[in-house]
Amino acid sequence: MHGLLTPRELARAAAISSSGTITGAIDRLERAGWTTRTPCQVDRRKVFITLTEVPASGSSIAEALHGCSDDELAAAIRVLEALSPPASDA
Repeated sequence: MHGLLTPRELARAAAISSSGTITGAIDRLERAGWTTRTPCQVDRRKVFITLTEVPASGSSIAEALHGCSDDELAAAIRVLEALSPPASDA
């Protein structure tokens, strides 16, 4: 939806104010295979977060987010929405 996003840009797009919350959401989703971190070729200090097409682990979103607090779940949902392509008008 927004193209390549840094964690800070993703937090802004997902309306998340805490860097710890966005990092935790990205970490969980990455461990489950739903997102990846890609280093920036121009600025090695930056990484971009992208949504994978299909998690390699085969885990579901529910499995990836099991045990999250309500705030963490809300943050993860906003992250996924910000990374997802817009729905097509079929």
